[in-house]
Amino acid sequence: MATVYEMTPAEVITFNLDWSQFIGSAVIVTSIWSCDLPGPNLSVSAIGAPNTSTSIEVSSVPSGSFYSPTNTITTSDGQTMQASFQINGVANNYV
Repeated sequence: MATVYEMTPAEVITFNLDWSQFIGSAVIVTSIWSCDLPGPNLSVSAIGAPNTSTSIEVSSVPSGSFYSPTNTITTSDGQTMQASFQINGVANNYV
């Protein structure tokens, strides 16, 4: 089961994926982010040193929406891997 996060339309959150346990001694050479539906703003951040993590900044997620950003990486030893998570847009609830 994918990890699920909730976001309000006003939030800006950077999500980090640590690939180190999956890629061994290899490093990330390329990182491509995609999303199943258009809607949220996705700003791709740089591959994190020592080239074993990736991150993406997400904002403007409409309330009532559901998105699954996917990160596809290629490693220095030629592996291609993918990881996704789910974002649920929720209303601004200020108490």
